[in-house]
Amino acid sequence: MTLTKRFIKNTINLLKWSLVIGVLAYFLVGNRDFQRVADLLPQIKVAAAENDIAPYLLAGLVFAESRGHADALSSVNAGGYCQLLPSTAAEVAGKMKIDGPPYSPADNLRMGGFYLAQMIDRWDGDVTLGLLSYRLGAARVSRNINEFGSVELYLGSMRGKSKTPLSYVEQILDYQQRFAKYDQTR
Repeated sequence: MTLTKRFIKNTINLLKWSLVIGVLAYFLVGNRDFQRVADLLPQIKVAAAENDIAPYLLAGLVFAESRGHADALSSVNAGGYCQLLPSTAAEVAGKMKIDGPPYSPADNLRMGGFYLAQMIDRWDGDVTLGLLSYRLGAARVSRNINEFGSVELYLGSMRGKSKTPLSYVEQILDYQQRFAKYDQTR
């Protein structure tokens, strides 16, 4: 076998094994993240009931935001299960009469549920716009809708593209269904 053929064969084998390892890692880590959030379902249900929102929607948000890590901290200093910015957390904590900072993980769930409920209520129950507002801020979503001329045009501008705020919403809605199915089968 020539050196070139051997190189190609070895490269192909390396790529195959890299793919296998990558797929296994994705499923092992992904399942661990899912289970971490699933283990929080009792707490999530309490926070959701307190704020009159769907518990599995809040579970999907926790999955998207922190993968269930209570100590998660983003590059913009958003923290906790629900990745609340310090200013948002302080505002919500004041409205809920929660002392802090620091806030407990349970308080972060309660505050995240409260804030999500506020964002959904702002849009008359529209979960998609509520989740977009949670992610981007309500003022920015309003501004974007005005720039596009309608909600439909704004949402349409993001459809079919990857890594848009709408893909964040779709991920949460997908995981909402997964957590509901998981909880019904255990």
